[in-house]
Amino acid sequence: RQDPYCKFFLGKNVRRGKTIKQGGSNPYFGEEEFEFWVDQTCWHEELLLELYDEDVGTDDLIGACQFSILEFLRMPPGKKVKRWVP
Repeated sequence: RQDPYCKFFLGKNVRRGKTIKQGGSNPYFGEEEFEFWVDQTCWHEELLLELYDEDVGTDDLIGACQFSILEFLRMPPGKKVKRWVP
């Protein structure tokens, strides 16, 4: 079974999520949240999301996607949105 975790990249900033032990092919990541400081150096960049399988030695890349954060920057402060990213 896979032990998946997520990595998020925005500009030079990187965040890593918790590993879901024995998560398999349909893991539940819970309500984990990440914050990024967005300024003039990275507001125009796309957020890159990578999903890995944690292994002894080298972790395997399961998949990746990227999307613009501009629509989130237009939202009122404090508003949360759940979004499906294919």
